[in-house]
Order: sequence, then structure tokens, then C-alpha cells
Amino acid sequence: MTKSVYQWRPRTKFDIDAQVAGEELDRIKGHNSGDLTPDMVIKAAEDTKSPLHGVFEWDDSKAAHQHRLTVAGQLIRSIVVTITPASDAAPKPINVTITPAASGGGTAAARVVSEAELHAQRVERGWADLDKWIRTYGALPEFAQVAGVVQVLSAQRPSKAA
Repeated sequence: MTKSVYQWRPRTKFDIDAQVAGEELDRIKGHNSGDLTPDMVIKAAEDTKSPLHGVFEWDDSKAAHQHRLTVAGQLIRSIVVTITPASDAAPKPINVTITPAASGGGTAAARVVSEAELHAQRVERGWADLDKWIRTYGALPEFAQVAGVVQVLSAQRPSKAA
């Protein structure tokens, strides 16, 4: 007999054990002909005895505010600013990063990012994406050769400056 082991993805934050949550999601799926939708999860979690009940905010006014905060955060993270000079010279975009305040209740901060810093961020993001790809697909025989090359290159990449 096999047993499923559940874990949270990196940077996931829920106040419930991943194993408990996964087993409950499987239970909900089993009671719904193998289907699992957000509506099904919420309906099951409405029961105060459900292990998932505490994951959700049940006060509608608080839940609405939390949703608005989520949308506002997405808005802040999604905007791109290009500042062009008022003269007839060809405009040169300036990279600006906007980060929300740490407390969630303050003002977002904006700062100019140099081309070199933007390039370094893209390179780092690329390596992170490749690392994720290796974890996801590297064990498949069809990708063994590509995974090997990426792992060799990754081992040779310069470490980030501390």
C-alpha cells in the first residue's frame, strides 16, 4: 500500500501542516468524483470541524479587505514606469522598481535600477528558473542530457557577491 506524502512548495505560508491539508484535499476530491475546485474546498472548509476551516477568513468584511490588499499588491508589482525627457531627444527608459512597504500598511517605495543591476537580476532569475526546471524535469530520461549540461554550467557559474 502506498502513502502520499504532502509538502508545501517553497515560500508557501499556511498555518496548517501540509500533510493534514493534502489529506483533506484528497478527501474532498474523493467525495466529488475526483474533481477538486476552489469552490469545493471552501464549501468543505465551512464546517468548523474541517482541518481547513482555520485557513480561511470567515468574517466577510475582513476577507474583502484581505482580497483588496492582494489586488493592490498585484497592482504595485505589475506596473512598469518609463520616464522620458521633455526634449526631442530619443527617450531612454529608466528602470524603476516599486516595492510595497514591509508592514503592508505603509507607502510603497520606488527606486531607479541601473541597466547592470537589472541585467544581474535577470541572470539570477534565469539561474533560479533553470534550477527549478532541473528539480521538475531533470530526472526524466528524455531530459537527462540537457539536465547534465545545465548542472555542469550551474556548478561553474560565479557565486553572488556577499
